[in-house]
Amino acid sequence: MDTDAQAASAPARAECRNCGAASHGEYCCVCGQRAFDPRRPLLQLVREFLVETFELDGRLARTLVPFLCRPGFLTREFREGRRARYSSPLRLYIATSLLCFSLLAIRGCVTEPFEGSGPMLTRSDVVDGKVVPQEIDAELDEVDTVVGDAFRLVRDKSRKFAQMPISEQRRRAYAGITSNLAKFLVVMVPLFALLLRALIRSRRGFLYFDHLVFALHVHSFWFVTLAMRVVVPSFLDWVVAVGAVVYAVIALRRAYALSWPATLWRSFVLGATYGAMVVAAILAALFTAILDA
Repeated sequence: MDTDAQAASAPARAECRNCGAASHGEYCCVCGQRAFDPRRPLLQLVREFLVETFELDGRLARTLVPFLCRPGFLTREFREGRRARYSSPLRLYIATSLLCFSLLAIRGCVTEPFEGSGPMLTRSDVVDGKVVPQEIDAELDEVDTVVGDAFRLVRDKSRKFAQMPISEQRRRAYAGITSNLAKFLVVMVPLFALLLRALIRSRRGFLYFDHLVFALHVHSFWFVTLAMRVVVPSFLDWVVAVGAVVYAVIALRRAYALSWPATLWRSFVLGATYGAMVVAAILAALFTAILDA
């Protein structure tokens, strides 16, 4: 009798829907499939997506204050193994980049994206409204190679872009820079970590992964400052820019436990090298926008 009562009160053994084996926990011990039904109401799916993506379970709130006010703190916490209480560096990077480029896209739709009133590109072969044949055109037309085809494509696309109205030029240039720069940054962040690795070689115990975590944290803050430049008055732009530089310098010192002299010379080399790379990326993004014309 007691045996029957115990059997009746025991929970029913669920079967894995994938392989049919008995499932005793969240995952099947035979095939590894998770024991849950993905079919749920739409609102529940949206809620779970937001929680999983932006970690709206308390970790984001615990991350924001040290992220904004204590440069380098999150990088050191992550390296020392205290990770569960904070948002991961990659999710923080994704969230701040989405915020930044969304605001930039909105700004391009509602306001004039660039200061000034001149065109972004003009045609050098047009004088007083008339097209003047250029010597380089004849030389390019004679080059029957892949390189020649590439130069002719660039020439024709550039002239087509230059013929557009000034407002359309500026709109396309802004849209091209904001959209393409986000793609280039996927490569720029690992390159930033490589530069750090070259500059911090004297500090033992740091792996490339540690430099990548630092790069994600610093770029996340730079995304926040870039987003701030969209919403704050223009006369405060220099304050935001200086704040971004100061944050990176302090973060470098704290994350790697460097002295101030060691921090400053590394910051100068890193800033000059990476700054040149960012300018090159912006020019490449603008060039891509012209080719899309």
